[in-house]
Amino acid sequence: MDFENSKYDIFEVKDQRVLSVRKYALKKSKVQGHHIFRLKNDTIPIFVSEEIKTIVETNNLLGFSFWEVLVS
Repeated sequence: MDFENSKYDIFEVKDQRVLSVRKYALKKSKVQGHHIFRLKNDTIPIFVSEEIKTIVETNNLLGFSFWEVLVS
């Protein structure tokens, strides 16, 4: 995750720091060449490349929602 370009809040819950992300930004050097991935220690969201998005849309697959993410 590109913390400089992401929008997020950090707060404490029961002595643990929690990261709440409003808008993700990703580092191009880390995601380039990967078509589907998650961030380390995070189960949601799942990120996909434009190639995967196109395949899903071309095949009229249901149940997907895509949000644009800055890759810097």
